[in-house]
Amino acid sequence: METLDIHRLHARYHLTTGAGSERLDGILGRVAGDSLTAALERHGMPSSSEICIRSVDAPLRVQPEAGDAATEGAWCDAIAAAIADAVTAGGANAVVYASPAHALRDLARSVAGGDVTRAWAWRQVGLWHAPEGAVRAGDRGAAAAALVETLLARPASIVAVLVDLARAGLLQRVAVLVPAAAWPSLAAAALAAAGATRDSIAAVAGAAEATRGTTGAADGTDAAIESEERLPAHVAEIAAVVARTSALAAAVVATGEVLVVDPHTRIALAALATLEAERAIAVASPSRAAALVGAVAEGLFRDAAGVAPVDGGVASGHGDWEGRRGSADTSVEDDARSSPVRSDSREPGPAAGEKPLQERHERDVEVPLHHRRDTSRSRETATDMPDADRPAADAADSAAEREAARTRWGGLLFLLHVLDELRLPKELALARSPRPLRWRLHRLALAIAPLEADDAAALAFAGLPPDENPFEREAPPTDEELDEAAGVAHRCIERVAERLDRVDDDRVGLVASVCMRDAEIGFDPGWIDVRLALADVSLDVRRAGLDLDPGYVPWLGTVVRFVYE
Repeated sequence: METLDIHRLHARYHLTTGAGSERLDGILGRVAGDSLTAALERHGMPSSSEICIRSVDAPLRVQPEAGDAATEGAWCDAIAAAIADAVTAGGANAVVYASPAHALRDLARSVAGGDVTRAWAWRQVGLWHAPEGAVRAGDRGAAAAALVETLLARPASIVAVLVDLARAGLLQRVAVLVPAAAWPSLAAAALAAAGATRDSIAAVAGAAEATRGTTGAADGTDAAIESEERLPAHVAEIAAVVARTSALAAAVVATGEVLVVDPHTRIALAALATLEAERAIAVASPSRAAALVGAVAEGLFRDAAGVAPVDGGVASGHGDWEGRRGSADTSVEDDARSSPVRSDSREPGPAAGEKPLQERHERDVEVPLHHRRDTSRSRETATDMPDADRPAADAADSAAEREAARTRWGGLLFLLHVLDELRLPKELALARSPRPLRWRLHRLALAIAPLEADDAAALAFAGLPPDENPFEREAPPTDEELDEAAGVAHRCIERVAERLDRVDDDRVGLVASVCMRDAEIGFDPGWIDVRLALADVSLDVRRAGLDLDPGYVPWLGTVVRFVYE
């Protein structure tokens, strides 16, 4: 879906007479149609990015004898050139995001750093809902509240964004500003987006009552040890893996006991950390989910005891967060499709000392121009924000870079469709294994194709960023686990052979022909792009539906998109 949304067009005509103004008004009303889209393409605007521009000036000298079509084309070229120049120049007037999730990462990291100077861009891509002027520079509490509102509106991104903040060492700065009652709301919304039932969400929330009394360091430690002794062995082992591999858990512990004294906050943070490391909690029975989260929570309480709190303490009070647990919209369609694009064209007024014109004809034309057409790409351009949101002179010019890595096995991600068709993620999740689902998916990738453990494709297959393998320090797989992965891999490959109508082909050659594709894996929190060469498009793969965009994959907790270029 390609979307171009011009928020406001302000045109100022310099005419020797009033004649021709109505004609120009008519042309202006058509400017943001296909002609402007084509002009943007001619000027090399990236077609798979989110381009935010505050405003552009596009001066144009119109020849009276030129026809309407020629004038419209020239006008579109002038606007497109101005937009392209703004993107090239960068600075505080333009921001380019690789994906909607990239914009969300920039928002979260900026808020953590106390910087809201790009609020105009976040508002344009639909992420920033705070009223204009409501969040002033330096008001970190208001900025944190606005971030929570954004996350509750996009529950599928909650865990991914918090994990990104934790990995960047920024979670502590935000966590101590979030009202205590917001954490249960965030946890419930994230669990629902991952597919957990209402009963499981209620059981997890109810685990706080079981730990309500463990607020003293000594008593809490004793209670945690006693609780772990009663856990089934596989649940205790999974809880230990969460503690070792979760970036969220590590950040919570580093923040100190101020975050985990309140049992409801402790359980909520434990649920979010568990979702990071073990997505299988979303399909677990209510009792198992509550037991696992309770064990993780007790570990957080024990490990955080005695850790000095970060500066600033912790936010208190429930404010208006109560009751939001059931109101979060768990739809993820908005995260996986393009956001509107805005642009503004202005012609400057006469320069100082300019000879006055006989007449100046001005039009403020509010043009609700949406242009959409079906494609596999998206373009988003945005401009014209109020002065209240304009950044300070020393604001950062660009958003944080996204993570990316090359792989020779980009086609491995095509098999996500097959896993979903065979319902293998749920089958693996329900098995009573001491290994988390991500570990088993990563091991499955290595069984399907001859990859290294740190290959970006193998990590993306488990929903992990290209530079992070949280399981590299875990115990190596047992012979039984290797046999299990080989068996599941065999089922996947057989289904691929059936979908491609190549059941008689050698399986090694089949896997290579489908999976061995040079690609760049781009990663933003909750978003994975697999960028492939246009020359590698396979009609057989396309007919089999293997390279269709999977969209949001709940058992990975991320959107997956294939981009040919």
